[in-house]
Amino acid sequence: MLYFEKYEANGNDFIIVNEIVDKAVIPKICDRHFGVGSDGFIIVRNENNTFYMDYYNADGSRASLCGNGLRCVGKYLQKNKLIDSNTFTVKTEVGDKVGFINPDGSITINLGKPIIKYLNEEVRIENRIFLVALVELGVWHGVIYLGNLDEELMYKYAPLLSKHPQYSSHINVNFCEIISKDHIKIVTYERGVGFTNACGTGACCSYIVGKTLYNLNNQVKIIFKGGEAFIEEKADGIYLTGKANFICRGYYEREEEQNA
Repeated sequence: MLYFEKYEANGNDFIIVNEIVDKAVIPKICDRHFGVGSDGFIIVRNENNTFYMDYYNADGSRASLCGNGLRCVGKYLQKNKLIDSNTFTVKTEVGDKVGFINPDGSITINLGKPIIKYLNEEVRIENRIFLVALVELGVWHGVIYLGNLDEELMYKYAPLLSKHPQYSSHINVNFCEIISKDHIKIVTYERGVGFTNACGTGACCSYIVGKTLYNLNNQVKIIFKGGEAFIEEKADGIYLTGKANFICRGYYEREEEQNA
């Protein structure tokens, strides 16, 4: 049986295991009706107290980075007494990411510097044109600033934008609304998952676009469906801060074990 622990950061939830698994298991255990249920699946490998994170979306597709997933990994390392300080480093496909466990229990991750490929490129769907910024931070994000977050519009067009033929591969889509120079709302549609309660890399990419186009402050509060987080831009990267919480632990019986 597969031992797992489940965590969440702003309602973005993850199953964390400490062993390599058959990739066919991932969409099954992440299924919210027939499995445990989660947005993502994380393998944490501990090699002589060096920690590696392998991240998968709920459909089993691989992703190079997950900001909220890293916050949950920090909580996992702390809860399981795998670290003895408030600073930790996790190796990802896109390099080492440093995290900090703050006195209030929140976790800060330096996610690095997003790379803007372009700003406000026109993307046409049916008779509507969206101005999309394309940004990379381990994964590709499309960022769209709207006057207000129109739920009907987002739910109709997000899946179509994610798979639009202008992009060489599917992208995450972030809809943003500016409340003030230090306060924005974000709704994210993630490839391989769908709409999620929050997205850490999406928040960082949305911030850097807002900073470039609309002169956002260096410190910004982010409002997700799943609560609030905070972003601060420093010389060495974008820092994401927010709570991460343990939900439960258990054992998942693989299909071959069920049939034994």
